[in-house]
Amino acid sequence: MVGRVFTDGRNVDDLRAAEPEYHFEYIAIHDQRRQLIRNYTNWYIIGLAISMALFWVFLWVGLTSANLPLLIFGGLVSTFFVWMSHQVAKSIDDGVVALYPRIIFLEIVLDFQFYRDYLRRRPRGESERRFIEKCEAIVATTTDELWEKICGDFTPKDFPRTHRMFRHYKWMAIGSLFIYWVTIAIIVANTLEWVG
Repeated sequence: MVGRVFTDGRNVDDLRAAEPEYHFEYIAIHDQRRQLIRNYTNWYIIGLAISMALFWVFLWVGLTSANLPLLIFGGLVSTFFVWMSHQVAKSIDDGVVALYPRIIFLEIVLDFQFYRDYLRRRPRGESERRFIEKCEAIVATTTDELWEKICGDFTPKDFPRTHRMFRHYKWMAIGSLFIYWVTIAIIVANTLEWVG
């Protein structure tokens, strides 16, 4: 549904007949947005859980066999899983942001305020607020024209990841990596001190 252009060029002033179609699309696009958010949350949860499990297994095997290279290899493998989860979640998050122009378009057409108000009220959300206000100020006679103008004004940079839940996941990933490598550094330092 994203990117769909209505070829009949409905008049913005006469949308009563088309309202159910737009309403169902609005519901479907929000379902799609929520599902994408669930997907990247699951990628983070599963990726970090696998990363932690692998790290602790490599830590246990490395310490019981006194094998420091194995311990460092475990840190690298765990880091790879964190990085991979983060990259996949970033690409899914880009899909969430790509839905925003259509959501804004549908809210303007249906005269809904739900998501526009949410984006406006976000702390540090100046770029989102500017985009919403610019879209609301568009003068168009057809839905095609409105859609094209909204798409023309949209840039994903107006919706930075740091303004969404994604930033919390990023800090969880960084925290996990910090714990892994500090643990490895302490073990290596103690081992070298004990050997020396």
